[in-house]
Amino acid sequence: MKVYLKDMWKWRNGSIMKKKVLSIIMMLLVAVTATACGSTDSKSSASKSSKTSKKSSESSDKLEAPHFTLKGIDGKEYDLSKYKGKKVYIKFWASWCQPCLKSLPHTEKLAKEEKGFVTLTVVAPGFGGEKPLDQFKSWYAKQGYKHMPVLLDEGGKITARYNVRSYPTNAFVNSKGELHEMIPGAMTEEQIKDVMKDVK
Repeated sequence: MKVYLKDMWKWRNGSIMKKKVLSIIMMLLVAVTATACGSTDSKSSASKSSKTSKKSSESSDKLEAPHFTLKGIDGKEYDLSKYKGKKVYIKFWASWCQPCLKSLPHTEKLAKEEKGFVTLTVVAPGFGGEKPLDQFKSWYAKQGYKHMPVLLDEGGKITARYNVRSYPTNAFVNSKGELHEMIPGAMTEEQIKDVMKDVK
């Protein structure tokens, strides 16, 4: 009887321990997933994405950047092929995206002052939760930005061709018109310039 009770005690303790271990593992998995999905450290995520992207871009042949001709909010037409011979930074963003809005002053400054590469931005009215075209134009007119080109990808065809999954997303095109790399997440002015140093 004593042996039986001892065995039962061992089994019970073992079962409790297994449950505790399993619950700890589940809690750790949830914590890791939450950190990956909800990270607010844009500098860190952009830096990690940049390193990963650089490795992949170095190890594979570069493809031609998807071509586009889009009308800007300023009424001008922007043809990507006309920038061959120059490096191009393209920022895909949305008016509802807070990290995008916080980084727009940096983008405006790059467009105004940076001479080493062309700065373009793309918004997709009526796509991915963005305002319809007329509403977006009215909203943007109140923001006070004068220098950065805002290209209107109504319906999101170009955004989809660049495989943009989140905002902001940064595309870097080399002087041959090839897509050097794509980096999701907010980037500082310094981070953008650092990536551009590697773009030929």
